[in-house]
Amino acid sequence: MNMPHFIGRETDLNQIDEHFLHVMTSQSRVLLIEGIAGIGKSRLAEQIEARSELNGMRIAVGRCYEDITQPYTPFRALLKYFEEEELLDDHGNSYLHVLTGHRLPASNVSSAPDANPDMLLFMNLTQAILMLAARAPLVFIVEDLHWADASTLDVFDYLAFALAEQGSVPLLLIGTHRPVAPATRLGKLLARLSPEPLVRSLTLSGLDDVETRDLLRALGVRRPTQQLVQAVHEATQGVPLFVEEALRHLVRQGALYEQGGALSIRTGSLPSIEFPSDLTNAISGRLRSLPLTCQFSLTLAALLGETFQTDVLQMLVTQSPEELAQAIEDGIEHGVLIREDTHMRFAHPLLRHAFYNRLATLARQTYHLQIAQTFETLYADNPEPHILDMAYHVVMAGSLAAPDMVFNVTQRAADRAFGIFAWHEAARYYEAALMASETVTALSAQERADLGALGDSYAFN
Repeated sequence: MNMPHFIGRETDLNQIDEHFLHVMTSQSRVLLIEGIAGIGKSRLAEQIEARSELNGMRIAVGRCYEDITQPYTPFRALLKYFEEEELLDDHGNSYLHVLTGHRLPASNVSSAPDANPDMLLFMNLTQAILMLAARAPLVFIVEDLHWADASTLDVFDYLAFALAEQGSVPLLLIGTHRPVAPATRLGKLLARLSPEPLVRSLTLSGLDDVETRDLLRALGVRRPTQQLVQAVHEATQGVPLFVEEALRHLVRQGALYEQGGALSIRTGSLPSIEFPSDLTNAISGRLRSLPLTCQFSLTLAALLGETFQTDVLQMLVTQSPEELAQAIEDGIEHGVLIREDTHMRFAHPLLRHAFYNRLATLARQTYHLQIAQTFETLYADNPEPHILDMAYHVVMAGSLAAPDMVFNVTQRAADRAFGIFAWHEAARYYEAALMASETVTALSAQERADLGALGDSYAFN
């Protein structure tokens, strides 16, 4: 599998281009980029680096490392520019030699016995960076601030507020980080910075399904079916690293097969995809803190989707209405659920994903079939507004759903999706109907060919 090209993020890059314009007109900017593990913060930083060079700006990228607590490590990326501008030889900047691994000069410390050596270093380093930027526009990126040592965060903090105070230095200071708790050192720093007018925040989201298709192609899947794209996107929420892991998983499991020149996926092939351990452990720990009755209820709620209605969930669970209501309140109190008008929503797609994966494949398929059958009974008088939901659960039920049921429901769902201009859903369900038609003898070869053509048409719309 080849390393993927950079996919999507056009809106984010356009915003960054605007920051470049401000910097090139001597306006300082601080940009804080947040995103979960694997979302693409480093790849975006690479794009920023390339665009900085194209715009004729100096660029320095420093990184913080989980297992390296050497102070000021990211700022060593600036050393080459300090040397070019002979800032290291400036007597007033002798504290900068700490970046080369040397101890603070004894003469400096003894000459100012009442001064705080750390503060003197912060001041010297900040002044040198501002002087550097004043001579030529500078983009300075500090990656993975969530792993930064206390001294590095202190300098970043000091530099950011120095920019806020001066405002007219052509410097774009960028920090990337994962989501952190407000009580952490980084969380407090972010809270202090956010009200400043020159500070901007950018939270990275997952790729959409079109971008997920592009990424799959970049990874070597030349013609993925809409079924494959949809399955990978739902399992990964478009997180690029997770998409790569999902594809590796599918290849290892032999879960991909060719259908009409395109690559498709066997139902239920993505239940055990492994996400980065630190993220998985963090989410698992959060779920384990919930009462057991809440954990059980939300595990079944995850089958209904990212949003769900409690009256529908009540049909699946064994708890009384009062017990379910308490479970829902527990979920809200722990920040796992959000109440929205007539329905509930998981606070983050990955929380729903974690609950969903608690069930074994057969159990999930059994529940999905049960939900589809419940919908069929519940909405018997007026099924069309709910046919897309029914089709989703029928498809997710895999081989447990009878082919006649799959064909009937997915074909109607595809027609419904077509009628409301939902092209991707139309493609998905026409493809599902085509697969089910192979065991439905009532269809002619021409009718099957028509289904295949419809699926292809809407997949590439």
